[in-house]
Amino acid sequence: MAMPRPLHKQFFSTNRRLWLSVIPEDKRLEFPGAEKSTPASLVTSSVFARRFWNDPHVNLTIAMKKLTPDRAWFGIRSLIKGSKIADDVRANGLKISHFRQLESRKQKHQLSKGATEKYYSDEDLHTLIEIYHKYDKWIRDIHYYDEMDIVRTAHAYLRKPKHSEFKKIKRDKLKQILTNLDMTVESVEFKKDAVAKIGLRKEDIDGNNVSRSFNKKMTQEMVSKLTHFVKRWCEDGIARGYHPRKTVSGVMLYKMRLSKDARMIFSTTVVKNKNAKIVNGEIEYKPILFIYDICFDHDEQRAWYRKNVETITHPNEEDDTPQKTDITMVDHMSQTPGQGPTKTLPKKLKDRIIADFGSEENFKKEFIQAGITQFGSGWCWLSIHNGKLVVSKTPNAENTLIHNMKPILGCDLWEHSYYVDYKNRRPEYLENFYSKLINWEFVESNLD
Repeated sequence: MAMPRPLHKQFFSTNRRLWLSVIPEDKRLEFPGAEKSTPASLVTSSVFARRFWNDPHVNLTIAMKKLTPDRAWFGIRSLIKGSKIADDVRANGLKISHFRQLESRKQKHQLSKGATEKYYSDEDLHTLIEIYHKYDKWIRDIHYYDEMDIVRTAHAYLRKPKHSEFKKIKRDKLKQILTNLDMTVESVEFKKDAVAKIGLRKEDIDGNNVSRSFNKKMTQEMVSKLTHFVKRWCEDGIARGYHPRKTVSGVMLYKMRLSKDARMIFSTTVVKNKNAKIVNGEIEYKPILFIYDICFDHDEQRAWYRKNVETITHPNEEDDTPQKTDITMVDHMSQTPGQGPTKTLPKKLKDRIIADFGSEENFKKEFIQAGITQFGSGWCWLSIHNGKLVVSKTPNAENTLIHNMKPILGCDLWEHSYYVDYKNRRPEYLENFYSKLINWEFVESNLD
């Protein structure tokens, strides 16, 4: 009988499965059935509202119930168990002092007023604290858990030092990546254009006065961000970028914000015979970070893409072929909150939509209507099915992959995605999602 694939290596995985994959197997026993789609012991918003809220043994008072279950659940899940106070709450219990709105003295484990006062009055916060104490006892007594318990446990393991056969880049060696022009240190390669923009020359290097040799457009802020970026990659293998754009040869390029107008263009890939190691008799490859160029304004960015998007390829060694890696983590909205990279549909995507829906307006109406008519929590999707673009909706955490469709755009319809800002005005949320949030260039990149 074939062994099941590890949680983190499955083609599709829910957020819960991804967090579980970080937790050692023996510790997962604390969350029985968590890998299933509907765990019997998992507290969801509906379980919270139906069971906890109405449990006679919990004995919530009329005054407590005025907070309503959805607002109480938001406070417990997001503010208490999902914030910086969570570890202290787990160790020492929830106190009034955790909320600066209620106790003004500053301390390490304390939520700012800005995080609470737009959602709760002082009275509401006192009520929330009482409800949390009852909830915490209830969930322990019946041996249940919620998703934030899984997330906090996984997060504790993510923060532990990693053990790797590759040497770590020490703080005192970080500058060497930039100053000694060793472009293959560990897994980082600065390409010629980037080196020129940085403006470093070996003869200019003078210990503590490295910044003097930088290009005049490279501010100290930009140098600091670039250094931090390289450090994160070397230590954790994480390269956060946004607005992906694919070259003709298939290289996926990303941008990283260095200042208001300046952007660094980079990519990651796996190249055979580079950064390879043998594990259990098999060769494993560590991805390489390629930093191509630094553009100081939007016109320079556009010129760079016009010049390079058709010609740029990753350097190969002999006959080795670059291979795709899934280590790159992309936050598409990280640098442009509230809007995607384009407000109009790219030509290739637009042509497909017109061919399959008749017009862009027809597609928009169908997509928004699918979101409006999805009962309860779920998603609405733009997917590819039998070569055609189709709009559909799915309940809860279900997606269109299980229906033999390839999803290329999804809109989250769970209450956490819009209720705080829009309450029950889901049509307004969907309209703003469509008009302001969708990264259409990324959607187009999923067509292939």
